[in-house]
Amino acid sequence: MKKSNVLNKIFLLATSFHTVLLGIVFVIQVLRIYYFNEKNFTREICGQYILEILPVLIIWVLLIIGSFIYFNITNFKYKNISKISYVTRKTNLERIKDIAKNLLDLDITKTSYWPGIAQHPFTNSGTYHWRDEQGEFRFGILDIGTEAYKKWKSKYTELIDKAETITLIAVLINTPWLLFFISLVEPYLSSEDFAVQLKEAFMEMEQPNMDPNVSTTQLKNYF
Repeated sequence: MKKSNVLNKIFLLATSFHTVLLGIVFVIQVLRIYYFNEKNFTREICGQYILEILPVLIIWVLLIIGSFIYFNITNFKYKNISKISYVTRKTNLERIKDIAKNLLDLDITKTSYWPGIAQHPFTNSGTYHWRDEQGEFRFGILDIGTEAYKKWKSKYTELIDKAETITLIAVLINTPWLLFFISLVEPYLSSEDFAVQLKEAFMEMEQPNMDPNVSTTQLKNYF
């Protein structure tokens, strides 16, 4: 268990314990005043009761202040470390390629206009054209297991493997899926590459703020 987590639990338990203890002491003092002091309740007696509860109250206040300072310092350090790591990190192209290939493995969603229109991170059509070994154009439907599907998947896998920049992978993505793709690879992008890809996505997509796969809250955190 990390040291910060242990300290967090210690502060939380100590504050909770003293809060409960303070409540118990306060109730006891109220009961003492109510049952054991009828006409003799004076300013001196009131001061005495306050002094009896004062040490517990002081400790409780100090714990609250200490916890507030500690959690704010921890949060400040975390935010600064996150910013530093975000600015200094480099684009991990190999990890991005792995993510792209995972998206390529997704099934192609057929629409009511199939095979003319389909939905997939790497295509918006259910058909594919290619040249055979004799140089002749071939055409096929992208049903799983067909020659067209195998050629299409092989070609895009090759393009992903050969890509030397994130841009060469991003241009392969079906536009409606572009922002979702960027949200997946964001942890592996440098700040410069992320800014460029996010800008391109907003320019290419019609309504990026309406993307069902990326919430508006997540989008706000990118800026």
